This record gives sequence, C-alpha cells and structure tokens, in this order.
Amino acid sequence: MVKKAAPLEEATPVTLVISQMRPGAPILANFDEMAAKVAEFVEVYRDLEVTEEYVPQAKKDRAYLNSFDKALDARRLEIEREYTAPVVAFKAEIAKLRAPIKEASAAIDAQVKEYEERARVAKREECRKHYAEFAGALITAVPFERIEDPSWSLKSTSLMAAFEAIEERAEKIARDDATIDDLNLSHPVEAHAEYFATLDMARAIARSKALDEQERIALDMEARKAEAAAERAKPIPPVEAAPKPAPVAEAEEAVTWHIVVTCTESQKDALIDALKALDIPGTVRRG
Repeated sequence: MVKKAAPLEEATPVTLVISQMRPGAPILANFDEMAAKVAEFVEVYRDLEVTEEYVPQAKKDRAYLNSFDKALDARRLEIEREYTAPVVAFKAEIAKLRAPIKEASAAIDAQVKEYEERARVAKREECRKHYAEFAGALITAVPFERIEDPSWSLKSTSLMAAFEAIEERAEKIARDDATIDDLNLSHPVEAHAEYFATLDMARAIARSKALDEQERIALDMEARKAEAAAERAKPIPPVEAAPKPAPVAEAEEAVTWHIVVTCTESQKDALIDALKALDIPGTVRRG
C-alpha cells in the first residue's frame, strides 16, 4: 500500500523562538517544539514511496524541507552575530591597547640586542688581545680565528674562563710544536707546516713519513736508471767471423730456422754482421 502524506505547506508552521540569550548562560529556545516538528516530518516521509502522480508534490515538499533547514541555519547565524559582535568590538579595543605596548617592548628588545652585540664584540676583542699577548710569535702561524670558540664571547662565559681556555689551547700548540722537534723527523719543516695548517699531530707525522716514502721511490728510480746506463755503456766484444764451411760434395737443402736470442742492441748488430759474413740471409724481429 502506498503511503500518502499531506502537503507540507498545509502543515502548522513553527518558528525557532529564543527565550534566553546572555553571556555566560546557555541559549534557551523552543528546541523541544522544533524537535517534535522535525520528528513529525521525518516520520511521515520515512517510508514514503513516490509514485508518478505524486512527483510534483514530492518536489514541493522537498523544497519546503530545504527552505525550513535554511531558515534554521539562518537563525543560527543571526544569533552567532549577536553574540560575537560585542566580542569582535572588544578584541578591537584590546588590540588598540596592545599596539603601543608591543611597540615599546620591541624598541627595548632592539636596544638590548644592540647592547649585547656590542658587549660580545668587545669581549671577543679582549680574548683576541689576550691570545696575542700569551701566544707571542705563535700567533703568526696560528691566528686567533683558528683556535677561537664562539662561546668565549657569550655572556654565559666569564672572561676569566675564556682566558684560561685560550691559554690551554696555546700551551697545547706549543707542546705539540716542541714534540715535532723532539721526534727528529726527516722533514721537520713540512711536518710543522702540516701541524700549523691542521693542528693535528698525527697528520703532521704522517706528512713527514709520506715524504720519506716519496724520496725512497725517487732514489730507487735513479739507481735503476744508473744501472741501465752503465749496462749500455759496456764495450761490446768483437765477434770473430766464423770460417766458411768446407765445400761438400752435395749441396745441402736450405731451410728456414727460427732462433730466439736475448741480447743488447749492440750485440744484435754484431750478430747480424756475423750472419752476413756467413752469407746467411734472413730478417730480424724484436720481441
């Protein structure tokens, strides 16, 4: 059986009525009455089956429900505006009061930062001067910037503590420099240069050892070249011409022989001359 419903426009109209609205208290309205009316609408149309003849009315009912929903939401926005309007005005007044306060605070902050920066620069200069006085000639090899710790210039580090740290670093560098001298390295100048560049003792020692190895390789190469030159300078003993073989009754058949020898350039030339003396033709190929 098709469920029928009366046109919604014929239903008793209902309007949301606010009965209490004040800051700090809940908003009261005829919510129960509105909820009952909504439940009535929903119940009537819960299982409704739209037939062909009911389509025009269904569209009207749908439009009515949509307009009812929009009216509720419009009322919500109206109440929100009434509630928030004083808050918006209040926030604007507070913002006016805060603006000069924030401006004054920012001005003080800028002055404080400027003062702290001047103090930091002055403290850094005191540290630099102390290093120059304490380190002496060492400063030419290791300038202050190489050993500087940014924390020395901060307010949290006392000037006395910074001076002590500077002296410790300068003393360590001086000790390491003296240790390099005591090691009697083959290349002390290069080792000192590496240390001053890196402040790393291990790298300074390794630099000298690397140069030792390079020199050993170079000397070995020079010795090899001298040996080769001496070998080339040796006189080549003369090669006596072999006597011509006695004629034989019958001529021997000439065949090709491959003879491999190892000799110097001069010895090779002498061998060729000997073969020519024997009227032995052939070719010479290296390797």
